[in-house]
Amino acid sequence: MLLSATSRKGLSLLELLVTCSILLVLFVVLAQTLWWSGNIWTGGRTRSENRRMVRAAQDSIRKELRAAVLPVDRQTPSGRGDLQFVINPSSVPAQYKNADAIFWQAPIATDVSEGPFAEIGYFVRWSGNRAALCRLFLNPSESRTLLSTTDVLQRTYQHPGDWVNEDVLKAAAPADEAHGYQGLFAENVIGFWVRPLNASGAVSYNVGTAGFDSNINFDGRAAPVLPSFIEVSYVVIDSGMANRLAERSDSSSLIATIQSLAASAKTNDASVSPAARFLENLKGESNLQFLLKGASQYQMIVDLR
Repeated sequence: MLLSATSRKGLSLLELLVTCSILLVLFVVLAQTLWWSGNIWTGGRTRSENRRMVRAAQDSIRKELRAAVLPVDRQTPSGRGDLQFVINPSSVPAQYKNADAIFWQAPIATDVSEGPFAEIGYFVRWSGNRAALCRLFLNPSESRTLLSTTDVLQRTYQHPGDWVNEDVLKAAAPADEAHGYQGLFAENVIGFWVRPLNASGAVSYNVGTAGFDSNINFDGRAAPVLPSFIEVSYVVIDSGMANRLAERSDSSSLIATIQSLAASAKTNDASVSPAARFLENLKGESNLQFLLKGASQYQMIVDLR
């Protein structure tokens, strides 16, 4: 009788197994809930950080674009203006055009010992398996040094069409750890597009089908001339998607596809954003559809009149 009473007070093996199973199920459910909550919180924080980064980037680009100036001396030894505003110049290799690159001068030099006009530019650089929007910023003395000349005048007209080139970009905006990430402006920008717009808001190039040069007539106006507006759009992926892309065994071929899609997204239709077209084309690439979850597009139009 004593043994029977004791067994009734304890748990049988079956009851113990059932209890453990219930606890295990509860633990799994709790773990999944915490995992999903963590993902949602991390995703929300990442999106918030991306929005702050994009706002800061847009404010900086807008401010510097609005400071772009036309030549102050049109009678130069080369017969060209001494300042130049260019989109996709031939002196910059295709690897820095993802899909576009833009460069100009503005009176915002931080060292004015050789003049107030700094050289500014934005372009995408792929370093390994990661993309970044880079910013070129050169004071006049720095430009002179990189272009290997002892002249102390504005250098642009002394190197027409070549004042920005691959050597300059490598030296002034390498954006890698070895150089303290000099020139790094915004991480995980996988597409960047710049379009010149005329006074009517239509896309209008004056060099080929995707270039602009302020020293060439534009929209019926004699050079030197700036576009009436500049449209800037880009696509940013969050850090999680960037890590997934970088860690894939086929990342090299995927990046080549991304670059191809960025180039094919360019359009002369002002009603269609290249960034939106890029994301639409991304949907057709089964190996890249995972990026869509962490991709965001942004666009702004800057008035240069």
